[in-house]
Amino acid sequence: MEEKMGKNKFRTLGVLLGIALLFSMSNICSALAASFVAQMVMEMKGKKTVSPFYFKDSVYRFDTVQNGVPVYMLIKRKDPFMTMVIPSEKGYMRAPKQMAVLMKNNLFEAHFYASKKFYKLASKSEEKLGNFKCIKEVYTIEGAAGPEKVSIAWVAARFDFPIKIITYHKEKELAKVELRNIEEKQLDPSLFQIPVGYKEIKPSDIEASKRPKTKPAWLKKIKNAPVLTLPFEKVLQEGDIVRVEVPKGHTITFKMESPGPSRDQWAHIEYFAFKKGKKIKNLGEYGGFTTARFKELPAGTDEIVIRVLKRSPRIKAQSELSNIIEAVTIKARTTKMLSSFSFAKAKRPRVIIKDYAGDKVSSFGDISFYRGSKAVLEEKFHLKDGASRSWNVFELGKGISCFVEVKLGKVEVRIEEATAGAPAIAPKQKAPAAARTKTQSKPSPASGPIKLGLWKIQRFVVMPGLPSPVPADNWEMCISEKNVIPLRVLEAPVCKIKDSKIKGSDVVFEFTCQIGEQKSHYRGKVTYSGDSVKGEYTVAIDDGDKVTYKVKGQRLGKCK
Repeated sequence: MEEKMGKNKFRTLGVLLGIALLFSMSNICSALAASFVAQMVMEMKGKKTVSPFYFKDSVYRFDTVQNGVPVYMLIKRKDPFMTMVIPSEKGYMRAPKQMAVLMKNNLFEAHFYASKKFYKLASKSEEKLGNFKCIKEVYTIEGAAGPEKVSIAWVAARFDFPIKIITYHKEKELAKVELRNIEEKQLDPSLFQIPVGYKEIKPSDIEASKRPKTKPAWLKKIKNAPVLTLPFEKVLQEGDIVRVEVPKGHTITFKMESPGPSRDQWAHIEYFAFKKGKKIKNLGEYGGFTTARFKELPAGTDEIVIRVLKRSPRIKAQSELSNIIEAVTIKARTTKMLSSFSFAKAKRPRVIIKDYAGDKVSSFGDISFYRGSKAVLEEKFHLKDGASRSWNVFELGKGISCFVEVKLGKVEVRIEEATAGAPAIAPKQKAPAAARTKTQSKPSPASGPIKLGLWKIQRFVVMPGLPSPVPADNWEMCISEKNVIPLRVLEAPVCKIKDSKIKGSDVVFEFTCQIGEQKSHYRGKVTYSGDSVKGEYTVAIDDGDKVTYKVKGQRLGKCK
């Protein structure tokens, strides 16, 4: 009997060891499954590129070419920045992931960003690609005639990462990226690290390395090139070189028209800044039907030289005393970054967003101001019939960068030097003590059911005609004795609480934010319930526009 019991014990122990071994092997396989190498095949505008792709846990890397320079990209999923490593320069550059939308060389990050900011998940289904089970996700955006398909992603369950993405424009395929020949294997950690000795560099360093070592032949023709005086309109021929005198303190604008609308009819020209007959800077190459505007020229510039590279463009040139520093046009579903370098060119920088009246479509989007990685101010804009809004950036302090995201319509964005008389934020007048207690004090949650700590908040915009609110953004913030209103915009110095009250688990609030002459009025209510919060608020702008938002959140723990 004892012998039989002993055998049963050993049999049971063997089963347990077998199960443990199976779990151990399962963990090893899972670790291997999170690491693979593949070929990244990307097709865009009729061009196909193939490059190596490496994936390990939440980090991936791929090789590409940026502005003619071979580079490789390092992306960590939780890092808001991406890294571009440039071996030829023994350096690297860091940029916000939003720039992937502009760089167009990372359809993965462009998809992650757009699907979170702009798209609506229309359907999910299971589908197998090669040897991998995937979740097929179809995304849409609201068009003039209803929902339009804009993206399909096949997310491999084993990696929790898309192995194929197709993007669409007006239901037609626009671009595609696919990971092929996936081989699961352990990868050297150094593949995902910046090589030792590499230094962070600026784009200007790369441009300097690309400059020719020998003097081009066309520079010898500058001395005898014709000199034109502003304003003028002239048709130039391929190979022509002309010199344009630059009056001091003026912005010079060149509008170019090509012989025809198709790309094979486009003309191409180059602009150069000259000083006393010598080239001091390449101002860029332009093609098609474009406008070049030059205000901040290198010190001492007395001429702009135009060199025609292809075909016969018509050039319309003029100059004007102007405070415009930078001007761009942004279309729907596009993000533009206005860097701190642009703002630094002005003593009192101001951003102006103007609706493009020519398309007869109202413009809707976001504008966000950052100092480093911290948001200083985030607002929506809704413009129509050529209307405009402005923000005095100089009131937000130094080191500010800005992102403009256009969701609908088309806008013109300008950075300019604000005039001395531009409205500034008026200093707060001291009110009597009783009045300050009533309007300026923030409610204390000490005696109520509101849990203090670190909270994650999600925001949704309520858009007319849509059955449910559209996800906008999310953030983490500390709910404390000083502030129980879960809106990050209150961290901006330009926002002032007008009134806020706690009624049990409800917080009713009202505050204003003023940038220059533009004032936004916030009114709303949120309700706390244990470790969750939800509510709704409206933002009314002085020009009559009004936007409604819904928020919900979850408590994460103690404040960091």
